[in-house]
Amino acid sequence: MRYALLVLALACAGCAYNPPAYSPSAKNVQTLQNSGLKPFSISAIRAGDSNSKGIMCRAAGPIAPPNDQTYAQYIEDAFEQEMEIAGLSSSSGPSVRGTLEKVNFSSTGSSAWTFTLNFSNTAGKSTRIQSSFPFKSAFSADKACQRVAQNLGPAVEKLINDTVQDPAFRALLQ
Repeated sequence: MRYALLVLALACAGCAYNPPAYSPSAKNVQTLQNSGLKPFSISAIRAGDSNSKGIMCRAAGPIAPPNDQTYAQYIEDAFEQEMEIAGLSSSSGPSVRGTLEKVNFSSTGSSAWTFTLNFSNTAGKSTRIQSSFPFKSAFSADKACQRVAQNLGPAVEKLINDTVQDPAFRALLQ
């Protein structure tokens, strides 16, 4: 029995739980289209968090964005996809830059993804968006970490929705 656990532990050493690629949300696209915002761009979202490439999940393996992206790149790509579909992507309109100050999750108890994203415009004004996305976890590490990975996309979807609906973010684009 001990040998079987050792083999299993060694076999999974270095395993990563990879979330699926982001899929644009019809709800977010509609929110963007109905927002009254003029076309804009997000010039970049930088990683200001040490968890930019992956976060260890219960010693079972890291949760790492797909395609060797950082979390900041994953979020920036998600914003761009939503804005493109909503018809709000523009290289000539107002521009904001983002810094992903914090990204983390909990896979026990009150499981949730949490984000802190700071946006600033060319006039030097800024706003901080904090978003949390709760989800149901599991007792076993493998199942819990799978659920963490599966919920990154929905958590980023909520982050985008929280951002677009935030009056301070909207004011940056005026």
